[in-house]
Order: sequence, then structure tokens, then C-alpha cells
Amino acid sequence: MVVDEIVKVIYAPQKAFKKILQKPQYLGAFILLIIFVAFQIGYTYVAGSTQYLELTSPSAPQGDFWAQNAGLWKANPDVMISNNTVDYINSTATPFGGPPYFGTNSVEFVATNASSIRMELDLNGSVNCGADSFTNFSLIIKLVNPNVSPSNVSLYLDSLNASSFYYDLTSSFASVPSDIWNNITVPVNTNAWTSSSILATWNNITAVRMEFTWSNSSDIDMRIAGLLFGGLFENYVGLYG
Repeated sequence: MVVDEIVKVIYAPQKAFKKILQKPQYLGAFILLIIFVAFQIGYTYVAGSTQYLELTSPSAPQGDFWAQNAGLWKANPDVMISNNTVDYINSTATPFGGPPYFGTNSVEFVATNASSIRMELDLNGSVNCGADSFTNFSLIIKLVNPNVSPSNVSLYLDSLNASSFYYDLTSSFASVPSDIWNNITVPVNTNAWTSSSILATWNNITAVRMEFTWSNSSDIDMRIAGLLFGGLFENYVGLYG
């Protein structure tokens, strides 16, 4: 009899509690209520432990922080840096009514009659890409002009005491049409990177640098959005349990 009531509470709680109210037995109702609450808590825990959320830097509440403010960037002297409020990644709002993750602008770099462009972002702190931490570096970039692929693209992640890690990003632009947003994700802390010094450590990344070079001089116009470190996942129980 008791087992039947427990099963009814689990699979048909409304009918079970309706029956209890019609024929109240205080102790039985109390026990069944405890069982029902415990079942609900257990179900929520199991569901949360199997669902994972990707952690990023900048974190989700900050959104696309590094690609929303041109003032955070530096470039070679003949390059103009500005916020482009017309051309950006159009994303939906974040949960709980927050603003769009990618914001409402991109950072634009423009140079006249140039064959190269160099840009740098100081992270104003450090990002940990060591063991058990962030595993990917991502950015979304659009090459508006020129309409030819660069002959060389170098990506640097700076570390301690002017040391850095280098990655050849040229192939990511080899067959990408101009004026198209190009989503690039690069695994960090792998053998594909070259360190400039034994002082370079993945546990302490302090800046991002990129250098683009073309065979001929022309007007250059490129835009950046969605720059972040990611690939680190945590289940909901670990985050909020």
C-alpha cells in the first residue's frame, strides 16, 4: 500500500495529493510530501550535473568586452581605430533580459596605401590558458579591403617579461571571401605554437597581437568582433550547487 502511494506521488503527484486531501492521514501525507520533495531535488541535481556551461574570458556578463571599445586597442601609427556601430555581429539578448553578447558594434582598423597592419590588445590583467583552464582562443574578423588574401598573418599571445607565443594564422584567410565575417578558433597550449622565450607561460597571457601583411600596398579596412578565450566547461552543479 505504501509503495503504491509512493509510486503515485512520483508519477502522478496531483492525483496522489488530491486523494490524500480527501482522506487525510497526517503522518502518511507528511511522509509522502517529504518523498516528493526529495525526488524533485534529486531530479534537479541529476539534470544539473549533466548540463554544462562554457566559461569564457571575458565572462558572459561582460559580453564581447574587448571588441566593444576601440580605446582598448593599439596599432601602427598610420592606422585609424574606431568603433563601427553599423557593421557588427547581430546576436540575440542573453538570458534574463541582458544585452546582446556581441554588443552593438565592432572595432574597425583602417589604413591608406599600406601593405601591412599591426594591432594589439592589452588584456589589462592576465588570462590563464594553462592545464585545466581555457583551451581555445577565438575571434570573428572581417576583411573588407583589400579583396585579396594576406600573404602572412601572425598571431601572438604575450606572456611575462616581453615573452610571447606565436601562431601562423595565414591559412585561416587563404580562401575566405572579402567582406565576410570569418569565425576563427585556435586551440591554445599546443605544439602548434612557438614560444619566444623559456619565460613564456600559458598560465599568464597578458596581451593579444596580430600582424597582417600583403604583397602589394592598398587601402586596408578590417573589423574585429567576438574576441575571447573559451573551451572551459563546468556543469551547473559545480557552478551553482
